[in-house]
Amino acid sequence: MNVPDARQIAVVDLETRTQVASWTVLDLRANFPMALVDSGSVLATVFRSPARLVLLDSKNGAMRENLETCDDADDVFFDSKRHRIYVSCG
Repeated sequence: MNVPDARQIAVVDLETRTQVASWTVLDLRANFPMALVDSGSVLATVFRSPARLVLLDSKNGAMRENLETCDDADDVFFDSKRHRIYVSCG
């Protein structure tokens, strides 16, 4: 779950409905859109300040990629057929 004001992603156990961890990505703020890649092993999240698409390991929060993207991202999704991640911006 994104916590943009805290610059964090909260990791929540859906069975117990409790927060089990939080991940902070240094020097990036205003994380809003977020999506799991098909396998569930990668979390894609988009930051607005600066505008970056970040791919995190969903098991431990380790950064796999940090890519430039468009400003003011509204959504991010994964196309499993084409194996692409799309970011829509406003």
